[in-house]
Order: sequence, then structure tokens, then C-alpha cells
Amino acid sequence: MAIEGYWIAFLVIILALMQGRRKLMLNIIKRKRNGVKRKMPTELLREFIGKNCIISLFNSVVAVQGKIVAVEENWIKVEAKKKISVINGDMITDISMAK
Repeated sequence: MAIEGYWIAFLVIILALMQGRRKLMLNIIKRKRNGVKRKMPTELLREFIGKNCIISLFNSVVAVQGKIVAVEENWIKVEAKKKISVINGDMITDISMAK
């Protein structure tokens, strides 16, 4: 009986997290429809150029880790070990320098 209680609590937590993510996505879509654009400030991003950073995206569980090579308008170019990624600044929730 105790195990069933844990599963129910687990499912409730998962559903609550999914609902919060859904609201965030709906807000972003609503802003785009209304023509409101929020750009990440490139002045702040330029401080991270050439540094090894961890970039968290709101639509993924895994963060991107690598050296920020360039910042152009709302796009960030990140160089990892064997690949280069270009990330939209609207998708970023957090940037921190890796140790």
C-alpha cells in the first residue's frame, strides 16, 4: 500500500511540472502572436565569449556545455568537443561558467 502512495505522489509531481512547462510555452507563443519580441541582451553575452560555459535551455533536460565562440543578434555559437551548436537566445534560461 505504501508503494502505491509513492507512485501517486510521483505522478502528481510529474503532472504539475508538465502543466508549468505548458504554461511557459503558451506564454511564449502568445508573445510571438502579439508581436512582442524579447531579445537576450548581447552586451551581457559578450562577457562570456571565449569562456567554457554551461547553457541551460527551457525545452531540454540536458544543458549545452562548451566554449562560446560568437554572439550575433539573438544567436549564440557554442563550440563543444567535436561539434558546433547555434542556440537561439530566446530558448536560454541560464548561463553559468563551467569550472
